[in-house]
Amino acid sequence: EGAGGAFIAWQDRRNTNNDVYCQRVTGAGAAQWTAAVAVASGAGDQLGMQVINDGEGGIILAWEDSRGGMKDIYCQKINGAGAALWKANGIAICAAAGDQFSPRLASDSSGGAIIIWWDYRTSKNYDLYCQRISSAGEAKWGTDGILVFSQRNKTNLAFPVYAPAIINDNEGGAVIAWQDERSGSF
Repeated sequence: EGAGGAFIAWQDRRNTNNDVYCQRVTGAGAAQWTAAVAVASGAGDQLGMQVINDGEGGIILAWEDSRGGMKDIYCQKINGAGAALWKANGIAICAAAGDQFSPRLASDSSGGAIIIWWDYRTSKNYDLYCQRISSAGEAKWGTDGILVFSQRNKTNLAFPVYAPAIINDNEGGAVIAWQDERSGSF
C-alpha cells in the first residue's frame, strides 16, 4: 500500500459460504473504505486466496472457487479506492475439468499478474499450470492457461509436484520453481 498503510484480505463465512473480502488501512490502522469490499461472494466456497500489489495503487487477488461445483481458479483486481476493476465476483482464470487449486501469483510488471496453480484436469495426479492476466483482466495465454510441468513422463510414471513458487522476472514474465520426485527423492 505504501506510506505505511496496507491492503488486508481475508475469507469469512458471514453469508454461510467462505467468501473473500478486503479493506485498505492507513499506517495507524484506520479503515480507508466505509465497508470491507466483497471480492468474491456467492455460491460455493472461495478459499486459498493470494494477494499481490498491482503496481498501480491497488491489488490483485487469486483464489480457488467452487461456485461451479468443482474447484476453479478466479482472480480480481481492486483499485486504491476499493472498486473491483474486473467482472463482479472475479474472472475465471481456469475452469477446466477437474479441480484446480492453490493459486500463487506474481506481478507481470504491467499492472497484471501471472498465476500458477495445481491442476487435476487430465488425471488423478495434479500438474502445474499458469496464466498471465493483463491489467484489463484479459487472459493472455489461451483458455485455462498453459502447462508448466506434467507429472507424467513417457513411461506414464507420476512425479508429484511440491511447493510451487513464482516470482516476477522484471521483464513481463516470471520464474517458477517447484520440487518433484523425478530423481526418486527431493
